[in-house]
This record gives sequence, C-alpha cells and structure tokens, in this order.
Amino acid sequence: MILTLVRPRLILRVRGDDEIERFCRSMQLVSQRDLDNTVTSVLRAMLDEGARGPVGSSELASRAHINRVTVIHHLRRLERAGIVEKEERKYRLVQSGLCDVVRKMRLEMEQTLNEAQLLAQKLDNSYLATAQPQARKGRIVPIEEEEQVKKAAKKKKKK
Repeated sequence: MILTLVRPRLILRVRGDDEIERFCRSMQLVSQRDLDNTVTSVLRAMLDEGARGPVGSSELASRAHINRVTVIHHLRRLERAGIVEKEERKYRLVQSGLCDVVRKMRLEMEQTLNEAQLLAQKLDNSYLATAQPQARKGRIVPIEEEEQVKKAAKKKKKK
C-alpha cells in the first residue's frame, strides 16, 4: 500500500456528489488529471460487478463506458490503495471491505507519524543542542536545553 500524507482538509460535498465520489476524494484517488472523475466510475463499476466475484477490465470498461486502458490505469491505482486485488487477469474488491482498508491506512499513518516524531525528536536533541543561542530564537527547545542556555548566559555576564 502506498501512503501519501497530505494536510487534512474538510471533504466538502459537491453538488451531485454521492458517497463513492466523496470516498474517492477522501482517499486521494481523484488526481488533478482525472477531470472526468473516472476513478469514481471504475470504483462504482467494481462495487456493482466485483461484488459477485473477480471481474475483467473489459467488463468494467463496458459497464463504466470508459476505454479499457483508462480502466486498467485506475484499477492499478485502486490496487495500490489496497481497495482492489488482482487475481490472475481479473480484479476483485478486497474481501475485508472498505472499512478495513481505511482502518489499515489509519494504522499505517499513525505508525509513520510516530516514526517521524521520534526522528524529529532525535534531530532536535542533536542539532538544537549544538545550535548558537541566536539561532534558537523563536524555536521550541527542551527544558533541559533552555536551562543550559540560561546558565551559559549567566556565566558570560559574570565575566
């Protein structure tokens, strides 16, 4: 699963939108190039046809009224997002369901953010500790470091 972190934003309901369109936007499946929102049409066709079992790209193209190459492109995107799985030459929805896809994504995001937090703390500890006092202005520093800076400033004043 490829995970892309973007700044969270309110998923607005656009006139004529349905739950599938809002879901695709919330999962960042609708790209700037997808002007016709074809990924939504492919997912809709998968939900209709794929509920019965694996379905081929030609069947989905016919159902969604989109050319087969475009359908394959969007199926690959849906596969990378963990929503569909390829089974030989056909695709099917993940058996665990869309809620499970979102739950797994949430766990991966939390793990990624936790790892980033630990790395940020290590960087703060190693680089802010050696930074010049004037370079630290406006930055949040650990209390221990702030105390060290104050002690050093007092020593300089005494000299």
